[in-house]
Amino acid sequence: TTIDTVIQRYGQVSDILLASHHWPVWGNAEVLQKLRNQRDIYRFTHDQTLRLANQGLTMDEIAEEIGEPDFADSDFGARGYYGTFKHNAKAVYQRYFGWWNAVPADYDALPKVEESKLWIEAIGGAERTLEEALLAFEEGNYRWAARLLQTLVFADPTNEAGRQWLAATYEQLGFVSEAGTWRNIYLSAAQDLRDPPDTQALSTTSVELLAAIPTLDLFNSLATRFNPALMRGEESILQFRFSDTGETITVDLRQSVLFPRLGATDEADVKLDLSRGSFNQLLAQQITLPE
Repeated sequence: TTIDTVIQRYGQVSDILLASHHWPVWGNAEVLQKLRNQRDIYRFTHDQTLRLANQGLTMDEIAEEIGEPDFADSDFGARGYYGTFKHNAKAVYQRYFGWWNAVPADYDALPKVEESKLWIEAIGGAERTLEEALLAFEEGNYRWAARLLQTLVFADPTNEAGRQWLAATYEQLGFVSEAGTWRNIYLSAAQDLRDPPDTQALSTTSVELLAAIPTLDLFNSLATRFNPALMRGEESILQFRFSDTGETITVDLRQSVLFPRLGATDEADVKLDLSRGSFNQLLAQQITLPE
Protein backbone atom coordinates (compact mmCIF):
# COMPACT_ATOMS: atom_id res chain seq x y z
CA THR A 1 0.00 0.00 0.00
CA THR A 2 2.92 2.38 0.58
CA ILE A 3 4.05 2.12 -3.03
CA ASP A 4 0.47 2.58 -4.20
CA THR A 5 0.26 5.76 -2.11
CA VAL A 6 3.40 7.02 -3.85
CA ILE A 7 1.76 6.25 -7.20
CA GLN A 8 -1.39 8.14 -6.29
CA ARG A 9 0.49 11.16 -4.98
CA TYR A 10 3.40 11.43 -7.38
CA GLY A 11 2.94 8.94 -10.19
CA GLN A 12 1.42 11.35 -12.69
CA VAL A 13 3.95 14.14 -12.12
CA SER A 14 7.27 12.38 -11.59
CA ASP A 15 9.81 12.16 -14.40
CA ILE A 16 12.72 10.61 -12.46
CA LEU A 17 12.73 7.69 -10.03
CA LEU A 18 15.74 7.15 -7.75
CA ALA A 19 15.65 4.02 -5.63
CA SER A 20 17.95 1.48 -4.03
CA HIS A 21 18.90 -1.81 -5.73
CA HIS A 22 18.31 -0.36 -9.20
CA TRP A 23 19.50 2.29 -11.60
CA PRO A 24 17.50 5.53 -12.12
CA VAL A 25 14.39 5.55 -14.30
CA TRP A 26 13.56 8.50 -16.56
CA GLY A 27 10.25 9.47 -18.15
CA ASN A 28 6.84 9.64 -16.52
CA ALA A 29 5.44 6.57 -18.27
CA GLU A 30 8.49 4.51 -17.35
CA VAL A 31 8.44 5.76 -13.74
CA LEU A 32 4.76 4.90 -13.38
CA GLN A 33 5.24 1.45 -14.87
CA LYS A 34 8.22 0.75 -12.61
CA LEU A 35 6.27 1.74 -9.51
CA ARG A 36 3.28 -0.37 -10.52
CA ASN A 37 5.49 -3.39 -11.14
CA GLN A 38 7.26 -3.00 -7.82
CA ARG A 39 3.92 -2.65 -6.05
CA ASP A 40 2.49 -5.68 -7.79
CA ILE A 41 5.49 -7.90 -6.98
CA TYR A 42 4.40 -7.81 -3.35
CA ARG A 43 0.74 -8.20 -4.20
CA PHE A 44 1.36 -11.12 -6.52
CA THR A 45 3.52 -12.96 -3.98
CA HIS A 46 1.07 -12.37 -1.15
CA ASP A 47 -2.18 -13.09 -2.96
CA GLN A 48 -0.99 -16.11 -4.92
CA THR A 49 0.50 -17.68 -1.80
CA LEU A 50 -2.80 -17.35 0.05
CA ARG A 51 -4.80 -18.53 -2.97
CA LEU A 52 -2.76 -21.71 -3.21
CA ALA A 53 -2.75 -22.21 0.57
CA ASN A 54 -6.54 -21.97 0.60
CA GLN A 55 -6.58 -24.71 -2.02
CA GLY A 56 -4.71 -26.95 0.42
CA LEU A 57 -1.17 -26.69 -0.93
CA THR A 58 1.67 -26.88 1.58
CA MET A 59 4.45 -24.31 1.86
CA ASP A 60 6.86 -26.32 -0.27
CA GLU A 61 4.21 -27.06 -2.88
CA ILE A 62 3.31 -23.37 -3.13
CA ALA A 63 6.97 -22.51 -3.73
CA GLU A 64 7.03 -24.89 -6.70
CA GLU A 65 3.69 -23.71 -8.04
CA ILE A 66 3.71 -19.92 -7.66
CA GLY A 67 5.74 -19.04 -10.77
CA GLU A 68 6.16 -15.33 -11.51
CA PRO A 69 3.99 -12.44 -12.77
CA ASP A 70 3.78 -11.69 -16.48
CA PHE A 71 5.67 -8.39 -16.21
CA ALA A 72 8.75 -10.17 -14.82
CA ASP A 73 9.54 -11.14 -18.43
CA SER A 74 9.99 -7.51 -19.49
CA ASP A 75 11.04 -5.71 -16.30
CA PHE A 76 14.47 -6.83 -15.07
CA GLY A 77 13.88 -5.05 -11.77
CA ALA A 78 10.92 -7.33 -11.11
CA ARG A 79 12.88 -10.54 -11.53
CA GLY A 80 14.21 -12.67 -8.73
CA TYR A 81 17.77 -11.41 -8.79
CA TYR A 82 17.92 -10.43 -5.12
CA GLY A 83 15.40 -12.99 -3.93
CA THR A 84 12.95 -15.30 -5.65
CA PHE A 85 9.20 -15.67 -5.70
CA LYS A 86 9.75 -19.25 -4.59
CA HIS A 87 11.71 -18.01 -1.59
CA ASN A 88 9.37 -15.17 -0.64
CA ALA A 89 6.22 -17.26 -0.99
CA LYS A 90 7.50 -19.33 1.93
CA ALA A 91 7.90 -16.17 4.00
CA VAL A 92 4.30 -15.16 3.28
CA TYR A 93 3.13 -18.66 4.20
CA GLN A 94 5.03 -18.52 7.49
CA ARG A 95 3.50 -15.15 8.34
CA TYR A 96 0.03 -16.65 8.34
CA PHE A 97 0.60 -20.30 9.20
CA GLY A 98 3.93 -20.45 11.05
CA TRP A 99 7.08 -22.44 10.29
CA TRP A 100 5.38 -25.80 9.77
CA ASN A 101 4.99 -26.91 6.15
CA ALA A 102 1.77 -28.85 6.94
CA VAL A 103 3.45 -32.25 6.52
CA PRO A 104 2.82 -34.19 9.75
CA ALA A 105 6.12 -36.10 9.56
CA ASP A 106 7.96 -32.77 9.57
CA TYR A 107 6.18 -31.44 12.65
CA ASP A 108 8.60 -33.06 15.09
CA ALA A 109 11.28 -34.39 12.77
CA LEU A 110 14.57 -35.80 13.99
CA PRO A 111 17.63 -33.52 14.02
CA LYS A 112 19.37 -33.58 10.65
CA VAL A 113 22.46 -35.46 11.73
CA GLU A 114 20.52 -38.19 13.51
CA GLU A 115 18.04 -38.48 10.65
CA SER A 116 20.84 -38.60 8.08
CA LYS A 117 22.51 -41.55 9.76
CA LEU A 118 19.25 -43.49 9.65
CA TRP A 119 18.66 -42.57 6.01
CA ILE A 120 22.12 -43.78 4.99
CA GLU A 121 21.48 -47.06 6.76
CA ALA A 122 18.07 -47.40 5.10
CA ILE A 123 19.47 -46.64 1.62
CA GLY A 124 22.09 -49.34 2.03
CA GLY A 125 25.20 -47.57 3.21
CA ALA A 126 27.49 -44.73 2.19
CA GLU A 127 28.69 -46.30 -1.06
CA ARG A 128 25.16 -46.97 -2.26
CA THR A 129 24.09 -43.43 -1.38
CA LEU A 130 27.07 -41.99 -3.28
CA GLU A 131 26.20 -44.11 -6.34
CA GLU A 132 22.64 -42.80 -6.38
CA ALA A 133 23.85 -39.23 -5.90
CA LEU A 134 26.31 -39.46 -8.80
CA LEU A 135 23.60 -40.88 -11.03
CA ALA A 136 21.37 -37.91 -10.19
CA PHE A 137 24.30 -35.55 -10.82
CA GLU A 138 24.96 -37.03 -14.27
CA GLU A 139 21.27 -36.67 -15.12
CA GLY A 140 21.36 -32.98 -14.10
CA ASN A 141 19.01 -33.56 -11.18
CA TYR A 142 21.15 -31.41 -8.92
CA ARG A 143 18.52 -30.75 -6.27
CA TRP A 144 18.11 -34.47 -5.60
CA ALA A 145 21.86 -35.05 -5.80
CA ALA A 146 22.39 -32.31 -3.23
CA ARG A 147 19.84 -33.87 -0.92
CA LEU A 148 21.48 -37.28 -1.10
CA LEU A 149 25.00 -35.93 -0.72
CA GLN A 150 24.04 -33.60 2.11
CA THR A 151 22.55 -36.58 3.92
CA LEU A 152 25.78 -38.49 3.38
CA VAL A 153 27.95 -35.63 4.68
CA PHE A 154 25.67 -34.97 7.66
CA ALA A 155 25.92 -38.63 8.59
CA ASP A 156 29.70 -38.68 8.14
CA PRO A 157 31.48 -35.32 7.78
CA THR A 158 34.77 -37.14 7.14
CA ASN A 159 33.48 -38.77 3.92
CA GLU A 160 35.78 -36.92 1.51
CA ALA A 161 34.14 -38.21 -1.67
CA GLY A 162 30.77 -37.08 -0.39
CA ARG A 163 32.13 -33.64 0.52
CA GLN A 164 33.76 -33.10 -2.87
CA TRP A 165 30.72 -34.22 -4.85
CA LEU A 166 28.42 -32.15 -2.67
CA ALA A 167 30.64 -29.14 -3.35
CA ALA A 168 30.44 -29.86 -7.10
CA THR A 169 26.66 -30.17 -6.87
CA TYR A 170 26.34 -26.88 -4.99
CA GLU A 171 28.46 -25.23 -7.67
CA GLN A 172 26.10 -26.46 -10.38
CA LEU A 173 23.09 -25.19 -8.41
CA GLY A 174 24.87 -21.86 -8.01
CA PHE A 175 25.66 -21.61 -11.72
CA VAL A 176 22.00 -22.05 -12.69
CA SER A 177 20.63 -19.70 -10.02
CA GLU A 178 19.42 -16.32 -11.23
CA ALA A 179 19.13 -14.95 -7.69
CA GLY A 180 22.44 -13.62 -6.43
CA THR A 181 21.53 -14.60 -2.87
CA TRP A 182 20.96 -18.22 -3.86
CA ARG A 183 24.14 -18.30 -5.95
CA ASN A 184 26.22 -16.92 -3.09
CA ILE A 185 24.84 -19.46 -0.62
CA TYR A 186 25.58 -22.38 -2.92
CA LEU A 187 29.06 -21.23 -3.91
CA SER A 188 30.03 -20.28 -0.35
CA ALA A 189 28.95 -23.71 0.85
CA ALA A 190 31.01 -25.36 -1.91
CA GLN A 191 34.07 -23.39 -0.84
CA ASP A 192 33.57 -24.31 2.82
CA LEU A 193 33.28 -28.00 1.92
CA ARG A 194 36.54 -27.92 -0.03
CA ASP A 195 38.39 -25.65 2.36
CA PRO A 196 36.76 -25.75 5.82
CA PRO A 197 36.98 -22.35 7.53
CA ASP A 198 38.74 -21.83 10.84
CA THR A 199 35.73 -21.42 13.10
CA GLN A 200 37.95 -20.09 15.90
CA ALA A 201 39.37 -17.25 13.80
CA LEU A 202 36.28 -15.02 13.74
CA SER A 203 35.73 -12.74 16.70
CA THR A 204 33.55 -9.64 16.97
CA THR A 205 34.59 -8.89 20.55
CA SER A 206 36.71 -5.75 20.57
CA VAL A 207 36.63 -2.71 22.79
CA GLU A 208 35.93 -0.47 19.80
CA LEU A 209 32.95 -2.56 18.69
CA LEU A 210 31.53 -2.89 22.20
CA ALA A 211 31.82 0.87 22.76
CA ALA A 212 29.59 1.50 19.74
CA ILE A 213 26.71 -0.60 21.12
CA PRO A 214 24.12 1.17 23.31
CA THR A 215 24.35 -0.13 26.86
CA LEU A 216 20.94 -1.79 27.12
CA ASP A 217 21.40 -3.36 23.69
CA LEU A 218 24.74 -4.71 24.87
CA PHE A 219 23.13 -6.35 27.90
CA ASN A 220 20.39 -7.80 25.72
CA SER A 221 23.12 -9.24 23.52
CA LEU A 222 24.78 -10.76 26.59
CA ALA A 223 21.43 -12.29 27.54
CA THR A 224 21.36 -14.20 24.26
CA ARG A 225 24.66 -15.84 25.29
CA PHE A 226 23.34 -16.97 28.68
CA ASN A 227 23.57 -20.76 28.95
CA PRO A 228 21.24 -22.19 31.64
CA ALA A 229 23.27 -25.42 31.72
CA LEU A 230 26.28 -23.47 33.03
CA MET A 231 24.35 -21.54 35.72
CA ARG A 232 25.90 -22.49 39.06
CA GLY A 233 24.99 -19.56 41.31
CA GLU A 234 21.86 -18.36 43.05
CA GLU A 235 19.20 -16.24 41.45
CA SER A 236 20.00 -12.57 42.10
CA ILE A 237 19.21 -8.99 41.19
CA LEU A 238 22.35 -7.31 39.86
CA GLN A 239 22.83 -3.58 39.37
CA PHE A 240 25.48 -2.06 37.09
CA ARG A 241 26.03 1.70 37.48
CA PHE A 242 28.32 3.28 34.87
CA SER A 243 30.05 6.42 36.10
CA ASP A 244 31.06 7.78 32.70
CA THR A 245 27.66 7.46 30.96
CA GLY A 246 25.38 8.03 33.96
CA GLU A 247 23.43 4.86 33.09
CA THR A 248 22.23 2.15 35.41
CA ILE A 249 21.26 -1.34 34.26
CA THR A 250 19.39 -3.79 36.46
CA VAL A 251 19.73 -7.47 35.65
CA ASP A 252 17.25 -10.06 36.91
CA LEU A 253 19.44 -13.15 36.92
CA ARG A 254 17.44 -16.40 37.12
CA GLN A 255 18.35 -20.04 36.63
CA SER A 256 17.29 -20.06 32.97
CA VAL A 257 17.02 -16.40 31.96
CA LEU A 258 19.07 -13.22 32.22
CA PHE A 259 16.68 -10.25 31.97
CA PRO A 260 18.19 -6.73 31.81
CA ARG A 261 16.27 -3.48 32.15
CA LEU A 262 17.25 0.19 32.15
CA GLY A 263 17.14 1.91 35.53
CA ALA A 264 18.06 1.39 39.18
CA THR A 265 16.34 -0.75 41.82
CA ASP A 266 16.22 -0.82 45.62
CA GLU A 267 16.15 -4.63 45.56
CA ALA A 268 19.64 -5.26 44.15
CA ASP A 269 21.59 -8.07 45.80
CA VAL A 270 24.82 -6.95 44.14
CA LYS A 271 25.78 -3.44 43.06
CA LEU A 272 28.75 -2.78 40.81
CA ASP A 273 29.99 0.74 40.09
CA LEU A 274 32.43 1.10 37.21
CA SER A 275 32.92 2.93 33.95
CA ARG A 276 31.39 1.70 30.74
CA GLY A 277 34.90 1.72 29.28
CA SER A 278 36.13 -0.68 31.95
CA PHE A 279 33.08 -2.89 31.38
CA ASN A 280 33.96 -3.05 27.68
CA GLN A 281 37.51 -4.07 28.56
CA LEU A 282 36.14 -6.71 30.93
CA LEU A 283 33.98 -8.21 28.19
CA ALA A 284 36.90 -8.13 25.77
CA GLN A 285 38.97 -9.98 28.41
CA GLN A 286 41.56 -7.23 28.51
CA ILE A 287 41.16 -6.83 32.27
CA THR A 288 39.85 -9.04 35.07
CA LEU A 289 36.98 -8.26 37.44
CA PRO A 290 39.26 -7.61 40.46
CA GLU A 291 41.26 -5.15 38.37
